[in-house]
Amino acid sequence: RLWIKPMNTTRSIAVGVFIGAGCIYEDESNSGIAHFIEHMVFKGTKKRSAFQISEEMESKGIQINAYTSKGHTAFYTIATDEYAEDCVEMLSDLYFNATFTEENIKKEKSVVIEEIGMSEDDPEDVCLEQLSTAHFGNHPVANKILGNVDSVKKINKTKIKDFMHRFYTKENTLISIVGNIEAEKAIELCKKYFVFEEKEPQALPELPECTQTATSVIRFKDLEQANIAIGFPQFSYFDDRSISSALVSNLLGGGMSSRLFQRLREELGMVYNVYATDYQYSTCGYSVIFLATGPATAEQAVLAVKEVLQEVREKGFCEQELKKAKAQFKAASILAAESSSFLMRTGGRRGILMDTEFDLDERIAEIESVTLESAKEVFETVFDLSKASFSYVGKECATDFEALIRG
Repeated sequence: RLWIKPMNTTRSIAVGVFIGAGCIYEDESNSGIAHFIEHMVFKGTKKRSAFQISEEMESKGIQINAYTSKGHTAFYTIATDEYAEDCVEMLSDLYFNATFTEENIKKEKSVVIEEIGMSEDDPEDVCLEQLSTAHFGNHPVANKILGNVDSVKKINKTKIKDFMHRFYTKENTLISIVGNIEAEKAIELCKKYFVFEEKEPQALPELPECTQTATSVIRFKDLEQANIAIGFPQFSYFDDRSISSALVSNLLGGGMSSRLFQRLREELGMVYNVYATDYQYSTCGYSVIFLATGPATAEQAVLAVKEVLQEVREKGFCEQELKKAKAQFKAASILAAESSSFLMRTGGRRGILMDTEFDLDERIAEIESVTLESAKEVFETVFDLSKASFSYVGKECATDFEALIRG
């Protein structure tokens, strides 16, 4: 599949290859393999060494990168428009011709294990991963993108090839091209460089229904701050209420004028970092409130969050707040849509995950359609503390956070 957006107002070209392969399709036997493959394709192809890949791109000023998410993997380039063909050819080489030598697999295992260690040293990462596990239990959306040290050590060439054979297919791949290029030229380049072998389509495994649980997980570590995350069950990204949910999270903790920021940082002065955000998947999602504070003020901070939620439940949001949130979302969407790299990533992500196109006018119309009533309904549905999961990472303390959340 192709998603092409010509932009004659820019001199850039952004090309991305999106594959519907992420950690939600892994199990204990290959945990972390989607992310590992994302690393490995840069270690050499039949045509180029790892150095030649980076040297060739950098000599032309081309940015090349990749990422792995829960549901997909993406490889992409951002360049000046004269290098459109170079970008498509390079991404094709990485996609089809990566060699996966035993020597490189061994080296990259050490690199990924270091990355896992780096994540373990980040208390916010630990707190949020712990919350995901508490909230979703054994459901695939709780799988860790990086995997774990033991699972990474067990990755081998056979497992890599098996995973790619199943997921790196014509049906499960989308190419997103945005920038100063005619649609006909973009199609021509894709036909030239992305020629797939004809084989039986591989059916993707269907994700089970998501059962979300109100569970608390406490992890004591000798840290300066108490890291706290609260998760609330909410909608999938296919749900019509997802835009209302995003605006509600913004009103709660999306900026310096948000309710949580004003209460916990400006009024009480007990946090530096506090925010609310949404994580949405194909079958479910959850809203998360995160904060970091001193161990001595952890209990007071949680109580302050509860007070903010109770105030909104009793009084709702005001028209001016909603108007402000809409203006922020519209401005962010419009400004981002002027970027070829943003549109490439957004178009590719929506296409591979949702099988829909990104349309700026539709996005603005969705934002404008949110009312105080729909925002209130979403808030009351989502931000229910009796259904919340809780994660704490910090110094040992005597607070019964389970009782504090539910009481």
